[in-house]
Amino acid sequence: GNVRVTAEYRTTELPSPGSAVGEKVLAATRAITHIDQEKGKTRLALGLRDSSVDLEVKIKSKKGREKLTLKFPG
Repeated sequence: GNVRVTAEYRTTELPSPGSAVGEKVLAATRAITHIDQEKGKTRLALGLRDSSVDLEVKIKSKKGREKLTLKFPG
């Protein structure tokens, strides 16, 4: 498959991690968040040293394509 990485705050595309890594990222994210349906969203508390960041995680599957969105607090 094809993996595309974009950041909404940038005007350019980021380098692709490749399809093998992209598949592993999606699989790991689904396993961590327990989003098993084609479409779902949840909050994920990401612990970093002595603090944490609450991310909003969204996954959408449509026509054989999957989209993972990580939204950081703003």
